[in-house]
Amino acid sequence: MPFRLRAPLRALSLTIAVALIVGACAPGQQIPTVPDGSTPPIASGPDPSATPSGTPGTPGTSPSYQPGSSGEPPEPPAPGPTPTPASPDPSEPVPTVDPEPTPPATDRPTAPPTQQARMSAELIADGFENPNGVTHAGDDRLFVNEQLGWVEVLERRTDGSFQKAGKFLDIQELVACCGERGLLGLAFHPDYQENGLFYVTYSDQRHSFVMDERRVSEDDPNRADPDYRRQVFRIYKPYNYHWGGHMEFGPDGYLWLGMGDGGFGGSTNDPGDPDNLSQRLDSLFGKMMRIDPADPDGDGPASYGIPEDNPYVGREGALPEIWARGLRNPWRWSFDRLTGDLWIADTGHTLWEEVNRAQWPDLGRERNYGWKL
Repeated sequence: MPFRLRAPLRALSLTIAVALIVGACAPGQQIPTVPDGSTPPIASGPDPSATPSGTPGTPGTSPSYQPGSSGEPPEPPAPGPTPTPASPDPSEPVPTVDPEPTPPATDRPTAPPTQQARMSAELIADGFENPNGVTHAGDDRLFVNEQLGWVEVLERRTDGSFQKAGKFLDIQELVACCGERGLLGLAFHPDYQENGLFYVTYSDQRHSFVMDERRVSEDDPNRADPDYRRQVFRIYKPYNYHWGGHMEFGPDGYLWLGMGDGGFGGSTNDPGDPDNLSQRLDSLFGKMMRIDPADPDGDGPASYGIPEDNPYVGREGALPEIWARGLRNPWRWSFDRLTGDLWIADTGHTLWEEVNRAQWPDLGRERNYGWKL
């Protein structure tokens, strides 16, 4: 059920976001859970050159689909008033699935009824550069994403406030920033206290969307191991803007990832996705993905697992990572910790923003959210 808001209401204060995360860290009603099921099949993904020693690489190929692509296309200009498409990647696979016919347009939704809401905010930390996300690792600390390419760790004082404890992770040399690019997402593994694994998404210097697996240092819980990096996948992005990148581990234990569509292909009057990638099942752009990011064979750079009950598993011409399609730029979204529902905030173009609610336990399985039809 979509809810739409006027576009000028986008800006949110970090203090509010941090206050909300502090509330999320507190004990509360548990969301429903489901069994993980049997071991998921292996899908293709990263480049064997992206070893745990920290050497960057590019993804490999698969006979059925190719979630990543190699090659080093020229870096497009930084975001500005008139975005331009990046140069095509010659290694990108030729589409094999035609988009569905465009149905007749529907009327614009009317503004939903409103009621007064009371909120409060408390400053608990400041002095950041350009924070774009905050999360926790199941303890009293907070972790703040900085778009330029690092993660600040905050420790709780006895009075309930927080103090900076340094950079948990710094990958500025890998991250291309800024505009809508940069460090995009951070998610800690549900078993982080035992395995120390966490995941980051970012835009790299080759205009690609990247997900890396990282782990905490063995001798300092406030620092990531600088020498460990396993590239889960890398996907070349054809146009500027609409990177998405937010990810969370769901109540089912799998990693969910929101991918933006193809981006702007012409001018600022273009609403985006000129190739209609959001509707195509042979592309991961404009999708909600669901994967098991863990190394399937435990032997370093490998791929990732696909849950057996993903809706497009075994469907010819469709990528099995896809859970739902038709999203424009799901910049931020979350699982409701009281109900298990999935709330997706999808960034609009000029007039409307969209919030979609996917109810538990279906969670929008195989749903088409409509963009850009």
